[in-house]
Amino acid sequence: MPSDLLKSDQGAFDRLTKRGLESATLRRFGYFQAGFKGEKVHVAPYFDMDGEPAGQKLRSASKDFMVLKAHDNAPSIGDCQLFGRHVFGDRFDRKVVVTEGEIDAMSVAQADDFKYAVVSVPTGAKGAAKALKANYLWLDRFQEIILWFDNDEPGQAAVEECAKLFKVGKVRVAKGPEGTKDASDLLQAGRPGDITTTIYTATSWRPSGVKNAADLGSDVTAPKEDQANSWAYDWPWAPVQEILGPIKPGQVVYHVAGTGIGKSAGLAEIAYDLVMKQEARIAWMGFEDSRRDSQLRLLTVHTSKRLDLDQDPDEDMLRYHGEVFGTRRVELFDPESAEWTVDAILGYVRYCAKALDCQVIFIDPLSFIVAGLDASVDERRALDRVSMDLAAIAKQLQVHLQVSHHLTRPDGVSHEEGAPTSLKQVRGSGGIANFASTVIGHERNQQAEGEAQLITQLRSLKNRPRSRTGPMVALKYNLDTGRLKITHEPFPGPNKGGSDKGGRGTFPPANEY
Repeated sequence: MPSDLLKSDQGAFDRLTKRGLESATLRRFGYFQAGFKGEKVHVAPYFDMDGEPAGQKLRSASKDFMVLKAHDNAPSIGDCQLFGRHVFGDRFDRKVVVTEGEIDAMSVAQADDFKYAVVSVPTGAKGAAKALKANYLWLDRFQEIILWFDNDEPGQAAVEECAKLFKVGKVRVAKGPEGTKDASDLLQAGRPGDITTTIYTATSWRPSGVKNAADLGSDVTAPKEDQANSWAYDWPWAPVQEILGPIKPGQVVYHVAGTGIGKSAGLAEIAYDLVMKQEARIAWMGFEDSRRDSQLRLLTVHTSKRLDLDQDPDEDMLRYHGEVFGTRRVELFDPESAEWTVDAILGYVRYCAKALDCQVIFIDPLSFIVAGLDASVDERRALDRVSMDLAAIAKQLQVHLQVSHHLTRPDGVSHEEGAPTSLKQVRGSGGIANFASTVIGHERNQQAEGEAQLITQLRSLKNRPRSRTGPMVALKYNLDTGRLKITHEPFPGPNKGGSDKGGRGTFPPANEY
């Protein structure tokens, strides 16, 4: 144990008679008594996210609290593992009970003989949501999360704030018998059975989903800037901004095209503009890229250099990296360590929105999520399910989603030869077109002659915010800089009869950009 922390000695784990906590329970949690500045204090250990000792929370007889840090660089206890998490680790995944204090957590665990995980927040009701965000991934793996906070106004307000962090249906709320405040009250009264009953009868938390419109007049009179979650960002291209309107919370925007048209390059331009010019917090979930490739996409936009083909010296690469990612406004999906099931990926989206406060999340492409579904599930039904889930997440969490997706092959001229995009060609059974706020078609003729094959036309296929559809802007890819810029050169349109003439040997394959 680091020298700055208190150490247990003889009698440190003696039974807390008044609290009804046995010595074995205290030892298991590492909770002990020690002398500090002339008085006896209770000591609760806290660990960082790697499981290393980070600090101790001291409680005096007069209920004064103090925190000792293991070292100068140790995180605050609000950024540590929840109290008791070190006891249960990853062995449990069915049920976890979260209490407001350390004594309560140990009371519940003892009453039910450690049959399920029990933890507590480090700084009471006021800091509960922050602590749950810091431990989000560990908590979200449980089938059910039971919140048992104090039966007072701050405790119940914290329940509402914390429950909203997780998927509807996962959280249950425990309330002890009338006249009791918490689990410790019940154990002190010699009523451990009531603790078991309280956990067993915890009720499902449900958000307020339906309200009578007669009670909501303030919604239409409040200025937009005064409304919650009223942020809005601009598109990097003025013509798109004019037609689609701003990027807002609750929207799901789909970018659709044939194979290898260059959707990811367009998404990278949008992501970079949001992070570096508008200071938005984003998450980039690039399922076809390695972690390195995802970063190089944004660094290429930053430097206007094809860093994916020819890297600069290490010191320059690290400088670029610091300029973009040193802002800490970009969260990356890590394909090397992440779970690839549909529920896990949707869980990552929730995590980025609620725990990491990301405002815009990029999913590139949607087909990788669907690939994680059971093989017995029809692809069309799977796409309907996922598109519905994403729409619900965007609304519930007030996050904005930018999603790339593929089109089915049209009859006649292919999309790779410049065929116009259409909503009816969106891969799936129509669920995506129904649930999307906006659908943008990316059109490009890979077989056009000369540099005309580098021009992509963006077409508004669905525009719920403003209803305007049709061609919006032409963007031209620069082979030297790796950038997409507005061009006034005419879009070449489709080849007649699907001919294969053009400069395929002159320019790189489309999937390189």
